[in-house]
Amino acid sequence: MDAEAVRRAAIVLAAMHPRVRARVLAGLGAAMRGRLSPVMDEVVRRGWNGRAMAMAVLASAPVADATREASCQETMALSDHLEPAALACVLQAEGMGSDDFQLAMMPASLQRELQAALTARGPMPPQLREATRAAARALLGELKGRGEHAPH
Repeated sequence: MDAEAVRRAAIVLAAMHPRVRARVLAGLGAAMRGRLSPVMDEVVRRGWNGRAMAMAVLASAPVADATREASCQETMALSDHLEPAALACVLQAEGMGSDDFQLAMMPASLQRELQAALTARGPMPPQLREATRAAARALLGELKGRGEHAPH
């Protein structure tokens, strides 16, 4: 099962009634439970374990973290206009790491490039973080002005 499928399964499992979830997990192998457990913990920590989120995942709708300054839609808009290394810089400025849940919404090939770029990056100084975030907001403003910032 690829990382995106594990993330989607974790969202659905985390939204299940505890007894149902326990039965489903009991039917899985130990290795799969081991992969799902930390992701389910992340889902709960982020508050994504509600029925609406599970239904969105089951319907293959994009899932966004409302607490992030850069929404998933904005990240996708930027991904159409930035090279992966530049997008990784923006994602790092927004606080994302190579294991961030939001990367699951990216195409698999881009996920791999972004994860590699994020893993390779060192700490970002606060001034660079703010400058990068300001540049990303400016680019998003330009895209909106040109009508190119639309949900995927």
